[in-house]
Parts: sequence; structure tokens; C-alpha cells
Amino acid sequence: MDSLTAEITTSDTDIETGVLGRLYDIGLALTSDLNLSQVLQRVLEGALSVVDADIATVHTYSAELDRLGLNPFKRVATIGASKPPDQYAPPRPGGQTYLIARKRRPIWSNNARQDPVFKDSPFTQNEGVDSVAGIPLAKGDETVGGALL
Repeated sequence: MDSLTAEITTSDTDIETGVLGRLYDIGLALTSDLNLSQVLQRVLEGALSVVDADIATVHTYSAELDRLGLNPFKRVATIGASKPPDQYAPPRPGGQTYLIARKRRPIWSNNARQDPVFKDSPFTQNEGVDSVAGIPLAKGDETVGGALL
């Protein structure tokens, strides 16, 4: 009985690994002709479909350069802001977006306009953000960006 259970478990694991590998291949095929902004825009759209948020933004991050965004800086994708993304200043080096990328930990607040981490953010104040969650984006051991919802 134990050997049968082990065979079934091994078989199930092989199937799951095969399915995950195939899904990964599908994802690569779907995104291979897209640019980074389009892919990240879709990531934000997906996040907003499962999270009740009015605004979402994502930034790329280079740990090697300790820099957010593309060169020259621009927000890679933003949904729901009152102004076009290019009308906002880049994230502040001591601000929450850098904190998320550098520490590689999510941060959140239910009172962003009063919270010491978020209250000095022009984006938070200008958009009237009440609650915020910031999530690092990673590829393996490398932090590649941060998303704020």
C-alpha cells in the first residue's frame, strides 16, 4: 500500500510539474511579442480584478543601480490615477516605493495620508489615497520592481 501511495504521489508531482512547465511556456509565448509596459499593464489589470483598489502603479527596479524605473524615468504602468503618469515626479529615494524594492517586503497602511511611511508621498496626497499595499516583484532572488495598489 505504501509503495502504491508513493507511486501515485510521484505521478501526481510529475503531472503538476509538467502542467506548471507548460503554463510557463504559454506565458512566454503570449508575452514574447509584447513590450514590458504592456506586460506590466496586464499584471496590474489582473491584480485589480481580484483586489478592490482604485489606483495601481508598477515600477521596474535595478538592484545593481539601486534605481526605480526605466532610463529616463517613467512609470511603467499606472491605472486609475487622476493625472497621466508622466505628470508625476519619480519616486523619492527615501520613499515607500524604494523601500518596497530595497527591503523586498510588502508594506501596507489603512491610513496612508497619516502613516509616516506614506504621508510625505506627493502621489498619496494628490490622489487622496486612504489605504495602500506595496508589493515587491521578484524573479528568483532578484527584485525587479514594485507594485502599489
